[in-house]
Amino acid sequence: MNILRFLTPKSAVCYLYNDFTLRQALEKMFFHRHHAVPVIDRKGRYVGSVSDGDFLREVYEEQSGDLHMFERRKLKEIVRREANPAVKQDASISDLLGRVKQNAFVPVEDDRGSFIGIVTRRDIINYFIDEYERTDDLEK
Repeated sequence: MNILRFLTPKSAVCYLYNDFTLRQALEKMFFHRHHAVPVIDRKGRYVGSVSDGDFLREVYEEQSGDLHMFERRKLKEIVRREANPAVKQDASISDLLGRVKQNAFVPVEDDRGSFIGIVTRRDIINYFIDEYERTDDLEK
């Protein structure tokens, strides 16, 4: 099965650039009401993901209580690639299912390493629900 059938294209995805300040990134996430988003560089390559927990960790670790650091620090300082690694566009469905168990979305890269979109857990679950209902109707 081709995983691209589940792809939400980059143009429809909320993503952040790694040179955003923490404040810019947090404001965009808040506006779109996302808890985690992919992060790309200006060349369009996936560099990792960031979650609201990453921002909370930064506040906790900032012992001075200086929240102005959100305007000075760059997102690339806290982004974590290992937390949600991307899959290639030709990945197997079993690879995709293994990743979507751990994260709400899986970033997808093309052969050149460019970010092309995400596959969401919701889309995978909806697909299997539809397939179940379709086969259940055939059995009746």
